[in-house]
Amino acid sequence: MNLLYNICSNTLWLNLRIWTKYNVINKKFIPSRGTLLVISNHQSNIDAGLLGASINRRLRWPAKIELFQNPLMGRFLRSYGAFPVKREAVDINSFRNMKSILTEKNGALAMFPEGTRSTKGLIKAKQGAAKIANILSPTILPVGITGTSHLEGLFRVFNPTGNITVTIGKPFKINPLNKNKSGDENLFENITTEMMRRIAHLLPQEKRGVYLTESDENFTLTSEV
Repeated sequence: MNLLYNICSNTLWLNLRIWTKYNVINKKFIPSRGTLLVISNHQSNIDAGLLGASINRRLRWPAKIELFQNPLMGRFLRSYGAFPVKREAVDINSFRNMKSILTEKNGALAMFPEGTRSTKGLIKAKQGAAKIANILSPTILPVGITGTSHLEGLFRVFNPTGNITVTIGKPFKINPLNKNKSGDENLFENITTEMMRRIAHLLPQEKRGVYLTESDENFTLTSEV
């Protein structure tokens, strides 16, 4: 495991244990090996680090390109495992980075499908995670984060507070038959909806936002593994 990543993850884990009521639920669902795509809701700037502290895998993730404009911060983020992504444009370099991670042995990528922070509840997600998952077929691990919405600044990793819970869901995959339906204009929208509803099930109802549903889910495009 990368030394800087290990130091940062362990330091945040220790701060969480000291300053917060911190709990990780269902760690047994975390695959110990194989390519992995972690998807989660996104409430604060510390959420990426929180995933690193909570999931015993070497995670890497896309981060908005603006964070890399400062040379020192950019170097730190790259060393930590982040890579820049243009959020409002087709970004070939970002796709290549994601493909590289999810085609290497035990590569693990973390993504926030919403594309931005949302403190009140889930907002409509973008289709990037669904597309990369459909192409590369990694195991997908849904995660629900609660209790970080008040931690606004990145430096709150040094002084987190409150009740923070990370709930791990059962891993799943995109059904292989979907590869033959890539011409369906609604395919990735529907896959994205199933992915987000798997995250929503790990959150309190008041945090499920646009993915709140009162009926039992009938997942047809994804299956647990």
